[in-house]
Amino acid sequence: MRLQFQNRYFNEMGRTASHLYIRPHPLLQPYVAHYTITMAGGEARTDTLALVPDASGCLIFGPTSNGLQGTVYGATTQTVVVNNDLDVNPLRLFVEFLPGGLGLFLCAVPAELTDLRPALSDVDRGLEREVAEAYERAEDLDAWVCLVEQLLLRRLPADGLPAPLCAAMAHGRGAGGQLTVAHLAALAGYSERQVNRMFRDHVGVSAKTFLRLVRINGAIQRMQRREVALTMLAQEAGFYDQSHFIREFKAVCGVTPRQYLEGMSGFYNEALKF
Repeated sequence: MRLQFQNRYFNEMGRTASHLYIRPHPLLQPYVAHYTITMAGGEARTDTLALVPDASGCLIFGPTSNGLQGTVYGATTQTVVVNNDLDVNPLRLFVEFLPGGLGLFLCAVPAELTDLRPALSDVDRGLEREVAEAYERAEDLDAWVCLVEQLLLRRLPADGLPAPLCAAMAHGRGAGGQLTVAHLAALAGYSERQVNRMFRDHVGVSAKTFLRLVRINGAIQRMQRREVALTMLAQEAGFYDQSHFIREFKAVCGVTPRQYLEGMSGFYNEALKF
């Protein structure tokens, strides 16, 4: 396969020296944020990279000496530290799901994958085999992404995610996570227990955890843009006070907001998911 991406299908969303971001098919967009292809190029600014948790999931595919292999990242609730090894393993394809999307395409229960990173062969050997076959058939990276997308479209359930869950997630995002579970349940027309069950069954985390991660991710994006002082950000993000903000931020990211700002190059935040 030629390691070239020519944007033949006009689905490129953006690129850097080492990353390509590719828009999914319209039918997949409620569940897949984008595809990412990493290739050799650019320089790693740090030896490791801390992935900010986002209640989503991801599939990662890359060639090895034993053929193409896949890894599953379940929904994350805490920061995951990975090696920044683009210079060693440059080619990878990431299928970056939105919250609730991963479980629609795998033979697995989302809650059983939360904060885990199993080999795809241990979760869904059939999908790994199909993606590997697509890799062998593809003439270039455009074709590989297209073939993987066809696999996902064939696996997409006709009914998708439950409408009340989609509405609850939309309300939570729209409010920047500044809702109680009781308020979210009232908006969805369900009890708190039913809403939490829907989130755990399809997203892999509770409704409270989802709202917490939406709020932290929103705060991080504002911090990255240097929009407001940390003292004001805590208030605008709906925290009781600065101490509450620091406590919640550290529980999710492992560092304080100020420490995050000082070492921001060592973190990766997925802006396209929130």
